[in-house]
Order: sequence, then C-alpha cells, then structure tokens
Amino acid sequence: MKACCLFSLFSLLSLQNLLGQKVVLNEAGFRMEEKDRNDIEMLAQYEAMIYNGLFNTRKNDSLLITINIYKKFSDYKKACQETGYPMLSRTGFYSPGLRTVFVYKHPGFMVTLVHEMSHSFMRHNMSNPPRWLNEGIAVFFESLSVENGQVSVTTQPGRTAAVKRELNEGNIHLEDFFRLDDGAWQNKSTLDYMYNVSYSIIFLITKTNPDITKRIILALKKGYDSTRAIESVYGSVGAFALKYRLFYQ
Repeated sequence: MKACCLFSLFSLLSLQNLLGQKVVLNEAGFRMEEKDRNDIEMLAQYEAMIYNGLFNTRKNDSLLITINIYKKFSDYKKACQETGYPMLSRTGFYSPGLRTVFVYKHPGFMVTLVHEMSHSFMRHNMSNPPRWLNEGIAVFFESLSVENGQVSVTTQPGRTAAVKRELNEGNIHLEDFFRLDDGAWQNKSTLDYMYNVSYSIIFLITKTNPDITKRIILALKKGYDSTRAIESVYGSVGAFALKYRLFYQ
C-alpha cells in the first residue's frame, strides 16, 4: 500500500529544482549496474529534499555521500573490523567519524543503503540526535523505491502489525522508551522491537501532522531531551502515548 508522498507532506520543492546530489560509490569486487547507480542517486536526492524540509535548510543538496559497497561478505566483515564497528548489523552501517556508508551487497542491499544514507544526512544536520528519531526516519526510508523514474514510499505493514501485537501485550511504554540511552540499542535481541517502535512513532506523526516532526527537531536543537521535546508539542508524553495507542489499535 502506497503511503502519502513525503514531498507533499513536508511542502517541499520538486526534485527538478534540486542541485545535483553528490554520491560517490566505491564498489569492491564488482561493478554497479547503471540502473542501480541512477536509482541510488535519485534516492539520495529525495532524502536530501526531506532533510532540507525537516531542518529548514538547503545544505543537504550538496552533501557528499560516500558509499563503500562490498560484493563479498568477508570484505564487508573486514571493513567492520578495520573501522571498529561492533557489527550489530550484518548488512550495513554508517560511520560518523569516516562520514561513510558501508554496505554488504546482499539481495536486499538497496533497503540497507537508503537506511544508512539517512544516517549520513541526519548527522549532517544534528550532531547527536536521539536514537529513536535517527533510526525511526531511517527505517521509514527503507520502503523508498524508484518506479518509472519516480520515487515512491510504501507503508511497512510487518512493522505496524508487530507494534499492534506489542501494544496488545502491554509491552510498549513510550514514557520509558523516550528515556532510553544508546546502550539500549546494543542488545541484538531487542533491536527489532526498537526499530519497530521508532518507525511507528515517525509513521504516526507523518500520517497525522508531519509538521510536528519539524517542531520536535527544533525543540531538540534547543537542547531539550526527547521527553521535553514531545511535551512541547503534545503537552505530555502521556497524551502522545494515548494518541499512539488509539492510532495503532
């Protein structure tokens, strides 16, 4: 099912008015097909547009996106070791220090690639974003695709269904979720849960009032923590939690 296009949601400019997004692809052990290369550049332009809208800037138009992509898993694993990445993901990661995306060319590599590109844009705009925001937007972008020369985004029913199950079992407590630190994201056994909840928060805001994302980001940039940022928009985390439960149940 197609979701409402993010262009209209964020009242942004058309792709035709963007400066050319700069993407550097470093292929290890293979040569990227021209179609994939063109699709990646178009997806990068799309993400640049969204981040321009979220942060009220145009600086993302010229951000250099460097992507190292490996045909062999052994080469990807070696890159993880050389960069000191803990390898929570066997498919890809973004290194803020190196400002580089690393991706293993598995069958669904494009999903990983757009996710990690999002982290590159986020770090370009906010030096220390809360993980739920950083991952939530990145997961939202996972359903981006290029069809007939146009970028489209679909919903992720598997993630929303998982959220509904967790809500029914009483396992989602947003008051606590917004207080989690980065250490909570190091547990592989709960990563899917963390990604699903983060995605569901961004999806809810996008579907109901996408301008709220910009207001939350502005509060975060003022130095508010996640709880205060949510409170500044919804009055209280409890009020948002009620809205969240009603939306998904």
